[in-house]
Amino acid sequence: MAYMISRQGQFMRGHQTTLLFPRLPFLGELHLLHVGSDGNSMPASWHLRQVEVVHLHSGQRWVFDCHGWIDKRCSWQRVLPAVSAVAVRAAPAVNSALMMS
Repeated sequence: MAYMISRQGQFMRGHQTTLLFPRLPFLGELHLLHVGSDGNSMPASWHLRQVEVVHLHSGQRWVFDCHGWIDKRCSWQRVLPAVSAVAVRAAPAVNSALMMS
C-alpha cells in the first residue's frame, strides 16, 4: 500500500509527486523499475522525467531516468534501468519513498 505525501499538484506538469511505502525493511538491489498506468486513472498521457527510490531506513537511493511519455504508444508501460545507486546516511525510519518528477 502506498501513501501520497502531498495531494496538491500530484502528477501535474512541473511538480514532484512523492509516494510512501511503509513496512519495507529491505529492498535489495534495484536494477530495473516498471512504471505504468492502466490509461484510465491518470491524464490521457503524461511525461515522466525521473523516478527516485529512497529506502529511508538504510539510506540507499536509486535514480531511474525516463525522459519520455507514458501513453498509448508505449502501451502505458515503461521499464527504466537504474542510472545510479548511492548509499547516503541512514535515516531513523523503516519506510521507502518513491519520488516522480
